[in-house]
Amino acid sequence: NSRLYYVNQGDYPDNTRSTYWVNKTGNDEINMANPDSLLWFIKTVQTNFPSDNLYLSLWDHNWGWHSGWFQKDETSKKDTMDYPSLYNSLSGDSSLSNIALVGYDACVASQIEVMHTWRPFTGSFVGSQDYVGYGGVNYDDVISTIRSNPSISPQHLSIAVGKSMLTDPTDKCASSFDMDNDFDNIVASVDKLSLLFIKYLDASNFRKQLIDIRQSA
Repeated sequence: NSRLYYVNQGDYPDNTRSTYWVNKTGNDEINMANPDSLLWFIKTVQTNFPSDNLYLSLWDHNWGWHSGWFQKDETSKKDTMDYPSLYNSLSGDSSLSNIALVGYDACVASQIEVMHTWRPFTGSFVGSQDYVGYGGVNYDDVISTIRSNPSISPQHLSIAVGKSMLTDPTDKCASSFDMDNDFDNIVASVDKLSLLFIKYLDASNFRKQLIDIRQSA
């Protein structure tokens, strides 16, 4: 089932609470691998719960830019959301408001390819460069941070979200980023470096050296 709930303090995550919304098709099923489903969700929240800043938190399994792990649809068993499709869906809607913060409560999301996909749609990004334990983001800490400082900037909130992930001992590489010109410069530099890697990848011993460097890091 795919349902949207208005969560009150003290709610327990089961079906005993009242359903705020059943999806647009009139039943409980929706394709979670279709990027249009995510776009519809974002716009539904923006329309019904307007705010100065929107924090979009994505949960579930993830493997960076690889398709096949991110937002897999459990009904079809085969559909997965890839990042080019996600980008095309979001950029195809001119009415989409800027999302102040995108956060991944999922593994290895802080990859430059993932962040580059979200660059036109958000000002801040937070996630982990490594695996995320079952504890994930500590939302009690995040909500407490917002309550104690309702005017907190998205950038500072992203730091708070990242720190809350580190309360799980298996989370080691949480990081937050500003999606700004400095980030664009990093993308350009990584792009040039990648092209050099591709050019010399088959040169004598070069691939092994790259593997050794990665393992040591």
